[in-house]
Order: sequence, then C-alpha cells, then structure tokens
Amino acid sequence: MSSRPLPGNALFWLAVWAAAFGFAEGAVVVYLRALYYPGGFEFPLVAFDEHLLDVEIAREAATMLMLLGAACASARDRMRRFGAFAFTFGIWDLAYYAMLKLTLDWPAGGVLDVLLAWDILFLIPSVWVGPVLAPCLVSVALIGAGALIFCEPEGRDWSFLRPTDWALMVIAGLVIITSFLLTPEPAPGTTAIEGYRWWMLGLGLGGGIGCFALRWRKR
Repeated sequence: MSSRPLPGNALFWLAVWAAAFGFAEGAVVVYLRALYYPGGFEFPLVAFDEHLLDVEIAREAATMLMLLGAACASARDRMRRFGAFAFTFGIWDLAYYAMLKLTLDWPAGGVLDVLLAWDILFLIPSVWVGPVLAPCLVSVALIGAGALIFCEPEGRDWSFLRPTDWALMVIAGLVIITSFLLTPEPAPGTTAIEGYRWWMLGLGLGGGIGCFALRWRKR
C-alpha cells in the first residue's frame, strides 16, 4: 500500500501554505506603504531608494523561487509540479489582496471600486501596472487548472497536450503579461476602465483557458 498522501490532502496543505505566504507577502507591502505612502497608496508612484528597490526586486524573485520550490517538493512528475505551481501562485495572489483589504482597507469603496483600483503588480523585468481585477481573474484560472492537473495520478500520460497547445498557452500568457507591461502609470483620478487594455487580457485569458479546456475535454 502506498504511503504517499492523497492528492486532495496535499492540495489542501498547498493551499494553506500559499495562503499563509500570501499574507506574509501582504505584510511586507503594509510596511512599505507605511514608509512611502503614509497618507494611503495612490499614483503617481513614489521613487524608492535605489538600494531598497534592488532589495524589493530580489524579494520578488525569491518569492517565485519559493513557490517553485514548494511545487517541486509536492510531486514527482513535471506536470503535477506545474499544476502545484499554478495552484499555489493563484492562492498566494488572492491571499495577498485579502491581506491588504483586511489590514489597510485597500482598495477602499464598493465592490466595483475595489476591483477596478489601480495597482503596481510586479517589478521584473520592469513595472507591471493594472487593475486589481485583472490579476485576480488570472489567479482564479490558475487555481482551477492547477488543481485539475495536480489531482491527476502520478505517471499520467500527458501526450494529449501537444507542442502546439503549449505554444498557444505560452503566447496567451505573454499577451496577458504584455497588457500589464504596456499599461502606462495612470494619472491621478483615472479609472482602470479608461486606461487598461482589457481586450488584451480577454484575448490572453480566453485563449489560454479555451485551449486548455478543449484539450482536457478530448483527453
């Protein structure tokens, strides 16, 4: 009899770990905003001390390595590791925003105000800017796809995902990332509806989900 944990049990503990990590990540941002935005976070961005900016970029890189390390430790085959990474990334991101809402009441306002608030999302290779709703939608998709993949048995034949499918999904991901990289820093008082390239998010997210769902259904 195998002593390895059931996928559902492992998935639960991955979710617990990712949520705790997201809260820890949010705590760092709480401290940064207390230092640089004592009146509350808003655009335009305040210039960071160069040394602290380097540290922040290194921290973000370390965050990705920690998510990757946990995923690699959770499974033996590459696809289930990929699923674990996608799943934990999505949980981590949503927990991060939950932390900011609970501790800073940011974004403030009603549901629409919260979802369409501008945020700085990432710093590698340059500044990513977008509305809170955009990364949250991506995270929900990653959680769903990651959970499906991770709960498949070890040694599963994944040949139904062809190289062209992977190429299409990578392109879809790059389109989403480009939508954040090409978005200029918003002017004070503008909303995400006015400045964000929603069509790029829709194209990338819809294309990626559609390609994955189609191949998964036909597997």
